[in-house]
Amino acid sequence: MTPAGTLDIPAADVGQVLAELIHIVTDSKRFTHPLSIDDVRDLAEQWWRASEVGHVFPDSDATTQFIDWHRQHHLGRKRLLDTLLVAAYYSAGVRSILTTNAKDF
Repeated sequence: MTPAGTLDIPAADVGQVLAELIHIVTDSKRFTHPLSIDDVRDLAEQWWRASEVGHVFPDSDATTQFIDWHRQHHLGRKRLLDTLLVAAYYSAGVRSILTTNAKDF
C-alpha cells in the first residue's frame, strides 16, 4: 500500500461509487431521514466534477485483474462489483482507499 498523500491525484473516483452512494443514502430502510434523490445526485455530481478528484475507469488491465482475483480468492457472485471496483483502482495505481466499510476489503 502507498502511504496517504503520495498519489499524483488527491482523490480518485469510479462512477460506480457515486451510483452506490445514491442508492444507499436515499434508502429509507437504512436511514431515518434519507436524502432526496435530487439532493444526493447533485452532491454526487459536485464530487465528480471536483478538480481534486481523478476519474478512474475499468480498462482491459483492470478487467483481467478482476477475473484473476475472483478466481484466486474463490469469490462468489456477491463480490463481483466490489472486486471490479478495486481492480479499477489498482490498475490506475491507487494503493490505498478510505472507507467506512473496511470488512469488505
